[in-house]
Amino acid sequence: MNQTCIWCSQKTGKENDSLERERTSAHAVCGCCAEHFTLPPAGPLQQHLDRVNVPVLVIELHAGKYLITRAVNRKACDWLGKEPRELIQHLSGNVIECAYARLTEGCGNTLFCAACAIKQSVVGTAETGTPRVKVAFRLWQGDPDKPSLSELSITTMKAGRMVLLKADPCVERIK
Repeated sequence: MNQTCIWCSQKTGKENDSLERERTSAHAVCGCCAEHFTLPPAGPLQQHLDRVNVPVLVIELHAGKYLITRAVNRKACDWLGKEPRELIQHLSGNVIECAYARLTEGCGNTLFCAACAIKQSVVGTAETGTPRVKVAFRLWQGDPDKPSLSELSITTMKAGRMVLLKADPCVERIK
């Protein structure tokens, strides 16, 4: 059985190859992704992010509570319908248009934020270095009184002080 990279889905090797098992974990990352997702990158990080076929956000945990988007790929911009300048250096809940981020308390401060799968995955990966792979997530977006629902699968991986978050939309927005 072949393992695949959690980022680009390329084959990383055969599970029964003992040498390969020693070099990779259960959450394998191929050599190309490992090279580019090591910060500072060995090559241009933005170019590598843009080659990933799903939305990717590079997030920094600030004050143990706030998720700030530091970089995005082109697919993330397309998915969110925004330009990089509208996404970078902003709270991640605002970036993804989380309905709860629009409440009076704001992104990172609502009762819902503590249970957020994105926040739990990013914080867990930032603190332990352990990737979270294909975590199911229901995202309520837009007006908190009439939000629309998107179902996603998210994968996180630590890269220096940042956490890379890959979002795989499972289902289009549900009204």
